[in-house]
Amino acid sequence: MLKINSVSFKYRPGSSYVLKDCRAVFNTFGKFLITGKNGAGKSTFMDIASGFRQPHSGSVSYFGVDMYSSTRNLQRLRCLISYLPASLVLSGNLRVRDYISLWSGTFFPGDIIGDLDLEKHFNCPYSELSDGYKMRLKLAITFSRGVYILVDEPLKSQDGTVFDMFSHLVDTYTRGRTVIVDNPSMIGNLKWDKVYNIEGGRINEV
Repeated sequence: MLKINSVSFKYRPGSSYVLKDCRAVFNTFGKFLITGKNGAGKSTFMDIASGFRQPHSGSVSYFGVDMYSSTRNLQRLRCLISYLPASLVLSGNLRVRDYISLWSGTFFPGDIIGDLDLEKHFNCPYSELSDGYKMRLKLAITFSRGVYILVDEPLKSQDGTVFDMFSHLVDTYTRGRTVIVDNPSMIGNLKWDKVYNIEGGRINEV
């Protein structure tokens, strides 16, 4: 279980809180959606939940262990999390097969490479991929590991094909895992166990 307890965050002293006293519970083995307007704090929330941005106050606990209580806990719990931030940039010099090889020791479930149609681009450098295939590679890497999968704005500026493939990934490759997605456009496309909306720095169940 992931529990967000009274989490608050602001980027600079004296500035307004981006998140304030946020509380949410994400049960193990569920599918969860985060919604909210641009600038509401969704990406900040995902950064904090994944261990990449420490809150000013409150706690983030996985299985009852406070992630930010010590460096040891942070490192240990991060191993359970696979996080795809919206800002992730991969090296353009490596080929698709290089990235697949780097991650081959982890869990590539089922036929995820085939489902994302990546084989035909195995020898293609990342920099030469279309935006859609760059996202497919990022999704393959993200879904290859982790008990908790957190994905921030995966479908921003993507076409309908990638949208459908992502829906298939969430439906097919998350058994025995927990997935949390920040993407308001997906609210009606999958059966979510719980939907949270962030507005005015607060998070509330819809």
